[in-house]
Amino acid sequence: MSVQQEKSGFKTDLETDIQPTVETEPEAVVLNGEEMTSMASEVAESVHIRDFTAPRSNINHCHGPDKHDVRKSFGVRDEFIEAHFTAYGIAPNDHAALWLMSYKKNEFIEADERIFEDAPDTDSSKWSSIESTKKNAPIAPETQRELKQ
Repeated sequence: MSVQQEKSGFKTDLETDIQPTVETEPEAVVLNGEEMTSMASEVAESVHIRDFTAPRSNINHCHGPDKHDVRKSFGVRDEFIEAHFTAYGIAPNDHAALWLMSYKKNEFIEADERIFEDAPDTDSSKWSSIESTKKNAPIAPETQRELKQ
């Protein structure tokens, strides 16, 4: 940015006929919105998370975040998760999500909120699959006690 003074063509009562002007260079735009969206999509498609730590349990999972995600694995609806998981501070891809589903099965089935996207709330194959999957998804004993209450 530079400041220059130019002679004014207007007659004023000021002691000087020189008026300051400010010249700025336009900022270069690197990407527009469409290009940013495209780039973000490309990056997201190429990322493969192989390991993560669950925030609530602080347990390191030696697999990607989708392996036990109750939304992807069992079709549990986002609205159901928002309504029932938030109170426990459990993410839908945490091992504790499987245990919460298992322990609160009857309570969840009786609730007004629909559980599964693609099946009735009482679908025995979904619940059997949740039960068998949770056996390979350990959680801390204190978390088990808390969820059973």
